[in-house]
Amino acid sequence: MKFNCIKCGECCSNIRGRIDGDEKEFIESNFFGKMPIVQLVPVDKMSLSLWGWEADKLVERAKELGIDAEIKPFRVVFDLKENKSIVISYFLDHDNCPFLKDNECLCYEDRPLVCKQFPIQTVSLEDKPVLAKCPALKDVGVMRREEMKDYFGESYDAAVKNDSVIEWHNMKVMELIKEGKVKPVKDYPFNFLLKRVGNSEKMNFTDYILDKGIADKGEIDKIIK
Repeated sequence: MKFNCIKCGECCSNIRGRIDGDEKEFIESNFFGKMPIVQLVPVDKMSLSLWGWEADKLVERAKELGIDAEIKPFRVVFDLKENKSIVISYFLDHDNCPFLKDNECLCYEDRPLVCKQFPIQTVSLEDKPVLAKCPALKDVGVMRREEMKDYFGESYDAAVKNDSVIEWHNMKVMELIKEGKVKPVKDYPFNFLLKRVGNSEKMNFTDYILDKGIADKGEIDKIIK
């Protein structure tokens, strides 16, 4: 038995605020001026999250298709030294994905990892993937890693990849701080911080760490692939 997408389009509709209570509590407690990585939108406005290179691809695809994709910064590291916002990730500022038409994805080949891995949210927990609600999903219960891979196929591979990309970003942020390349905000009034971010220069995270010598092009290319 394998997971089989029924192309109902529900995963691409009503995409805002799709998180459970524990995750919501963690985000609200940590990502609004308390930690170096700052979330710029309220939890109920969250939607599909995109890495910088994914956002770039979708911007180009949207231009080709004549779609107003509304791709905006989602999470940043704000550097007090340079008054610069280093954009970790972006999000689609829509209630429904603008690339969905007649239950078909118009950017299927360029869809981001968060879409490729659906209905898996993370596989970082031992023997129990965290799953999203999906009409095609059966109760899988506890699974060994090889069983997850066999049942979910490419979705599992994408989830593993996305988890590793999250870990890589977190590691590089810590390197930037440890080596004194940035002076991040901490315990900062959020509304004031939003104004500073809004008035600051924005730079993609991968471009920034390349410029600062925290990663070389080969390492970045490996992450993107």
